Amino acid sequence: MPFRAMFVLATLGLAACSGDEKLEPSKPSDPSVTFDIPPPNVNEDWPCPPFGTPTTEEDLADDDGDLLANCQELTIGTNPDQADTDGDGLDDYEE
Repeated sequence: MPFRAMFVLATLGLAACSGDEKLEPSKPSDPSVTFDIPPPNVNEDWPCPPFGTPTTEEDLADDDGDLLANCQELTIGTNPDQADTDGDGLDDYEE
C-alpha cells in the first residue's frame, strides 16, 4: 500500500476515534437468557470440513474423546482412534 494511502487511512481512523462523541457503556448481559439453537440434522452426505466431503453419523463421532470429529481428524491427518496422535502429551484438539 503506498504511503499516501496509509496516511489517509490513518488520518480517517484518528478522526473516527477523536473522542468527540460520548459512547454508551455496554449493558450487562442477562444470565437468564439462553439460546435454544438445535444442532443441525445429520443426514447422509452432510458436509464435514472441507466442505464437499461426504459425512455420515459415524464420521461425526469422536471415537477417541479429543473433541475432534472423526472426519475432522481424517481431514487434518490425525488418528481418530488416538486422542494424542503424536504422543507429545497434548490432545489433538489442543494442538
